[in-house]
Amino acid sequence: MKVKTICAVLLAVLSTSAMAESKNQSISVFANYTKPSQGDGVGSAFGSYGFMLQDNVELNFSAISTFSSGETTTGLGAGANYYFGAVGRAGSTVPYVGVSAFHMSSSTQGRIAVGLDHAITEAASLKAELAAGKGSGDNSGTTMTMNLGLTVRF
Repeated sequence: MKVKTICAVLLAVLSTSAMAESKNQSISVFANYTKPSQGDGVGSAFGSYGFMLQDNVELNFSAISTFSSGETTTGLGAGANYYFGAVGRAGSTVPYVGVSAFHMSSSTQGRIAVGLDHAITEAASLKAELAAGKGSGDNSGTTMTMNLGLTVRF
């Protein structure tokens, strides 16, 4: 059900994004599978709302769901990305770095990431990033993840 809702939101944004002029806001979805240094593997799905503070600085707020051993945990996060160039130019690929923190019911995780934003159109980008995270509480291990996602700008 959550996947259908996310897809519906993305389609709505895609259909209206052509009418937007500034495209300084975004909705992103990411997915990954993580094998922590301790414990079982974990699948994660992220959804985020971001807005550009400048041409190359983005602030974002995220929701995350993790799936492991039949359990689902959700949490909220915030972060920022610095792009090494202007984003949203069709056909361009822009590298970026990011920092974020997530809080879940029994743990908090900080992470840093490096990635590429490839603009398919002015409104849609594919993203790939490599992230390193360090948790506390029930998730005190160190993780490395490869996140793949889609960003829609409006």
